[in-house]
Amino acid sequence: MGAIVAFEIEVKEIDTVFKLSQDRDAESYQNIIKMLKTQDEDARVIAGEMEKRAKVFFP
Repeated sequence: MGAIVAFEIEVKEIDTVFKLSQDRDAESYQNIIKMLKTQDEDARVIAGEMEKRAKVFFP
């Protein structure tokens, strides 16, 4: 099996990304927040983060 080659990569930096449905229109975005608020605590936390970002995505 000469085609298989092992290699290592040194990780020097990790970046985080917040997706949170920013590719949606304003109405869909608000509907997602509304539905998340009806779910468990983790979903409500996400809804809160989305509300904070709504002003940036939909000024």
